[in-house]
Amino acid sequence: MKNFISLRIATLALFTGYMLKTTDAHADLTFLGVAAGDATTSDVIVWTRAKDEADPQPTA
Repeated sequence: MKNFISLRIATLALFTGYMLKTTDAHADLTFLGVAAGDATTSDVIVWTRAKDEADPQPTA
């Protein structure tokens, strides 16, 4: 029974390490422009256009 618990802990540790490794995303963005939008006294809407240099797609 003790080996089963150790195996479960080892599997959980490996799975957690794998999940942390795969969720580490790095995006190389280039901002093409920023424009001001609707502003009120409590909030503002700002539009931006960005391009991911790692996976360039046509901007529309």
